Amino acid sequence: MRILIAHAKGEDPAEIDALVKEVQEASPGAEVIKASDEWQRSFSSLGSWGAWTSFVGGGRDVNGAPTYDAYVCPREYVGKATAQIIETALASGRNVILGMKGEFNPVSSIIAEDPDSWVAGWKLVTE
Repeated sequence: MRILIAHAKGEDPAEIDALVKEVQEASPGAEVIKASDEWQRSFSSLGSWGAWTSFVGGGRDVNGAPTYDAYVCPREYVGKATAQIIETALASGRNVILGMKGEFNPVSSIIAEDPDSWVAGWKLVTE
């Protein structure tokens, strides 16, 4: 299982590392990858934000396996790129989790509250 920590570029690295550790403990054997690491690995080969968010949120590898099986977001409000990833993941039937303050809650949808705010204009809706 591959899990993406869908964090914003400006997140506190210590907080993201702590979340990675929490997710690894909750999902033994899972490969947990930070969005910043995925961006460094694959963005330049995909060439645009739209291609990258589609690949990360709903892509498949050469064997047909999902790029990621699950996504954990550390914040209730996300920016445009993360929103596109989460929208694609939800549409692809993949698990999206809001993981903050030691709690993990399934995300059922995402709402654009202020699409002009590319930093935090979308809200994750939990079940």
